[in-house]
Amino acid sequence: MKQLMKPHRLLLVDDQQAVLFAMGDYLSWAGFQVDMASALEEAQALLNGRSYAAVVADLRLVGDDPRPGLEVIATARALSAKTRIVLMSADEVDETAARRHGADVVLQKPKPLQEVADCLITLLEGKV
Repeated sequence: MKQLMKPHRLLLVDDQQAVLFAMGDYLSWAGFQVDMASALEEAQALLNGRSYAAVVADLRLVGDDPRPGLEVIATARALSAKTRIVLMSADEVDETAARRHGADVVLQKPKPLQEVADCLITLLEGKV
């Protein structure tokens, strides 16, 4: 696994608690400072209250909006052009639309946690 040169604050957004906590634990172990949200409103409140080096958001969350993950990443991008954004989904994703909303990378779920961490480190620190 690649190693972080310095700690980075990260927001994880997923409505599946097991996924959220497993990914949060792994990324904390990898050296990230992790905040977690399980709903669109919770994620938006965290984004408005703190700056993040990166956001990892699931495309689908519980609620009426069929793709709230796009709202999460659009909010993150509007607040900071520097924030690196990873959109994850078990569904097929229109990568062009995801990038228009602000995603830097789209990952298909399930994805090994080490690959998620390596992707984030590459985005944040330019490591290959």
